[in-house]
Amino acid sequence: MTTSLNETPAANRPKLVIIGRRNAGKSSFINALTNQKIAIVSEVPGTTADPVYKFMEILPIGPVTIIDTAGLDDKGKLGKLRVEKTNDVLKTADFVFLVIAADTGLASFEKKMLDKLIAEKKKFCVIVNKIDLANFELPKKYKNLPIFYVSSLTGAGVKEVKDNLAKVFKPAQERHIIADLIDVEDIVVLVIPIDSSAPKGRIILPQVQTLREILDKNAVAMVAQNFELKYTIDNLKKKPKLVVTDSQAIMKVVKDTPKDINVTTFSILFARYKGDLEFVMKGLERLKNLQDNDKILIIEACTHHPMPEDIGRVKIPKWLIDFTKKKLNFEFFAGKEIPKNLGDYKLGIHCGGCMLTPQETRARMDIFADMDLPIVNYGIIISYIHNAFPRVLKPFPDLYEKYKNFFN
Repeated sequence: MTTSLNETPAANRPKLVIIGRRNAGKSSFINALTNQKIAIVSEVPGTTADPVYKFMEILPIGPVTIIDTAGLDDKGKLGKLRVEKTNDVLKTADFVFLVIAADTGLASFEKKMLDKLIAEKKKFCVIVNKIDLANFELPKKYKNLPIFYVSSLTGAGVKEVKDNLAKVFKPAQERHIIADLIDVEDIVVLVIPIDSSAPKGRIILPQVQTLREILDKNAVAMVAQNFELKYTIDNLKKKPKLVVTDSQAIMKVVKDTPKDINVTTFSILFARYKGDLEFVMKGLERLKNLQDNDKILIIEACTHHPMPEDIGRVKIPKWLIDFTKKKLNFEFFAGKEIPKNLGDYKLGIHCGGCMLTPQETRARMDIFADMDLPIVNYGIIISYIHNAFPRVLKPFPDLYEKYKNFFN
């Protein structure tokens, strides 16, 4: 089944990042590849400053996010910041086009980047652009890399890139939110509280995506608010296979769900879907060692107007102080980037990350791992401090057996 661009959430679109030196022809290559004037093309070096994002569809891959970046050789104080932005974006890339201009050849910038991409096992290809201006071939040491020789001006070689892109870029194995946990005709109850934090007239993306996977599996979805859960379960002729709840309602949901029915949260499902569930679980160990005046970093992947009972800025800090009996200091950060000074913190607490791709999520987790800073997500920490562990792990047998006594 083909998914259209408009039906695909940003977090499900692979990120294709274009990198290279200034005036290597990155922007003109994007325009030639997409057959659209997406990026500004100029002979003036440094035309592209901040990363430029464009949602579009490239067949046969499907909906993608293409990101044009500043030149790797940008100069000056601003140039250095632009290069840092490029490197930040590179960490989140699902696929990379390294553009080299045939008329200027291979410089140290490209050599370092090639070595970096190879060492990090990134999926990438090399685009030798401007072949209408000069003849150039990469050294033999790189002959086994996917290399395409193109002219963005004349269009030469661009069709070859398109024809072979699906072979070069093999998307990661499909991940599931819930489909692999249920069977056809299973009943799943989704607990979706409608409170002050719920967006008016709609439900949030993780709930929509989970519901869609249930329907695609030809299973049955029942939707209830937390105070309706017991009534819903009691009136079903068939026992639900699974109850999935908003993390804030986990206390009542665990209480109202019979012990022979599995329970978990949307946040935990998405931590597994993004590939970091076990990593964020281990962050719970730090809770035992928190001391007065420790700094806790709470991170949201998107920006929104804080509500009076905001989950990240109000509820979690209160619950954590009550749980640890410590005087903790909280700092909050929202957006696509995370602070550079992670060494100042004792623990990170991340939202469910519904707006991040799996690669973006893993890139963030790698930063925390490199800094040896434990991190948990909203669903994990809320379930833990409200005594819902290890029950919320039961839907995942391997993790449950491995960690069922871990947090006693």
